[in-house]
Amino acid sequence: MDDMQATVIELWANDPKNLIPRLEELVILAKEWERFTDARTVAGTDPPQQLHSAHRYRLATEATLWKAKSGKLSGR
Repeated sequence: MDDMQATVIELWANDPKNLIPRLEELVILAKEWERFTDARTVAGTDPPQQLHSAHRYRLATEATLWKAKSGKLSGR
């Protein structure tokens, strides 16, 4: 998903009208991935570090969305 986020930013970094909805979709995907990973961790099929990675990715994606909404996002 990091590749998807980097591509979205590269294509629409100067076009918030198109960038923000795409980043919002990536946040939804990140939250779903986090829930999925949490369930697998609780079930014992994924190690705890997988859940930490999912948390970190969701937070980074939300931070990118916040930066885009506040006009503080610069192209990577």
